Amino acid sequence: MASWMFEILLGTILVAGLNSGPASDLFEVDVKQLADIWEREHISPPDPYSIRHAELKQHLTRAQSAYPSLIRVEVAGHSVEGREIFLVTMGQGRERLMLWSQMHGDEPTATSALLDLLHFFGRHLQDPWVAGILNKYTLLIIPMLNPDGAERMQRRNAQGIDINRDARALQTAEGQLLKNIRDRYRPFLGFNLHNQNATTTVGDTGRVATIALLAVASDPPPGAAGAPAPARSGVLAKQATAVLYEALSPFVYGHISRYDEEFNPRAFGDNLTLWGTPIVLMESGGNPAGEPPNFGVRLNFVGLLAVFNSLACGKIQNANPAVFDALKQNSDNPIYDIMLQNGWIFTGTGVPPFRGDVAVRADARAGARGTAIIADIGDLGVFTAHRTIDCSTTLITPGLIAWDPRKSLFADGAPDSAYLERGVLTLLATAQWQDLAKNRPASREWMTRPRPVNWGFLLAGSPARSSDRDQLLLAEWLSAGARAWISESFLGMEAVPRWFGIGSIESGEALKYQIPASWEGEICKVLPRFASEAAEKFALPRRGLIAQGTVADLVIWSVPGEAAPVDLSACKPRLVMINGQLIDLAQPDRPSYGRFIGR
Repeated sequence: MASWMFEILLGTILVAGLNSGPASDLFEVDVKQLADIWEREHISPPDPYSIRHAELKQHLTRAQSAYPSLIRVEVAGHSVEGREIFLVTMGQGRERLMLWSQMHGDEPTATSALLDLLHFFGRHLQDPWVAGILNKYTLLIIPMLNPDGAERMQRRNAQGIDINRDARALQTAEGQLLKNIRDRYRPFLGFNLHNQNATTTVGDTGRVATIALLAVASDPPPGAAGAPAPARSGVLAKQATAVLYEALSPFVYGHISRYDEEFNPRAFGDNLTLWGTPIVLMESGGNPAGEPPNFGVRLNFVGLLAVFNSLACGKIQNANPAVFDALKQNSDNPIYDIMLQNGWIFTGTGVPPFRGDVAVRADARAGARGTAIIADIGDLGVFTAHRTIDCSTTLITPGLIAWDPRKSLFADGAPDSAYLERGVLTLLATAQWQDLAKNRPASREWMTRPRPVNWGFLLAGSPARSSDRDQLLLAEWLSAGARAWISESFLGMEAVPRWFGIGSIESGEALKYQIPASWEGEICKVLPRFASEAAEKFALPRRGLIAQGTVADLVIWSVPGEAAPVDLSACKPRLVMINGQLIDLAQPDRPSYGRFIGR
């Protein structure tokens, strides 16, 4: 059999498989099979927040090399700092579809999905429904519009301007490029791909909004006196959102919302629509509990393919625009990652414990590199969380901070788990002066060594003489992350610690922060020393306190009964939370969530 006949037969078999799922009036493909294909074939990384401009460039080069007859990559322009902004085109149809991602640098989910789409089209070019899309349309893809923001993982560009609010003034190179591409190709439909706050919920349901959709307003509301009429959305854009809703509901039913559709005179989506290209906004939000970080990548992949197929086969005409109107709007009532309910809260200062809730939120936009924070405290009963823990018979305190003079920075000692069992989540080890000359300052490998606790170090001792070399050595170790210098005699080197804002303290004072043999005494008198006071003494910002915005390092102590605990000797650590990750102290297997505390 000729090879081209085999390819056609294989394509027919594949599309038959994709059509064998539940019938839909809006598309021909089986979305669950598309999801399975993504699971098997996707080339995007597990963490969508890990891609930077250099990685994107490598991915595009490989895709163009693998499928030279399909994928065309050009440098459409440059960012403010000179990074290439790529335009990828596929297909040969006269009608054009335009997609762009990461105009906000810290919103990368769709960037990964677009890379997966490039490889999908290359691998499945012989599938009749795929060929149908590429024969009818030309896809215009800008996978990373704001590479400078992406490099910093920040919303705005290098000028500090929100590109999505630059459609009128066009002060950004990136915004000018987006408009020029629109004006040059005049696509009949565009997809503006973003991430939204991971704590956003769907209406009054309390469910996380995993996907938010918007058919962008096609005209500004009238400026007459009184309450203006709402701006109208384009019919085609509404139909596309209806297709997206049906395609994604099997995966996230109840987690799809409607984005705020008020007309914004500065926004690109609104102005592109006015200029003649209807825009669909798709915002990737927080994931339902248990889903992996790249769950939104799969949803973007499946949803976009379903819309392309719906357009190409004409079934989009069956889509009811009223589906978009019926979607519940995004709600300002957040959903948190963890809620510690109705516990006795000791904030880390001398304030007595009080009843309340503690909400914890991870920084989803930073992925594994992000920091989980205390999002709120007090009466939080009107909010929801992915995980709720009854703390009515517990005391919630900040993770304790302590110095162990016996724990050498350069030698293994007692297992770190022994500190967790005492409620010490941030451990300061000791680096003796006589050992410094034998060891260079901490390498990156050393700083990133996985440990169950957060850890840093104090410098102890002093040289027998002062020399330029000694001062340089001290400066190197202070810059590597030392929290203080414990020395009885400074020998003319007193100024060096001040270069780094590091205090020099007497050894007797430092011993105040040594872990006691047992915890006992009044909570409000004993614990502040190892919480807020230690954090201030050793320059550990956002630690040692339970307050909005502080790091989510917490100890949950069991207490006898429901009365307010007074004496610490009656309390025992039961759970600890390090950077928002809960560790059960009854379990022998304790993952390493701790971090090196450096400069």
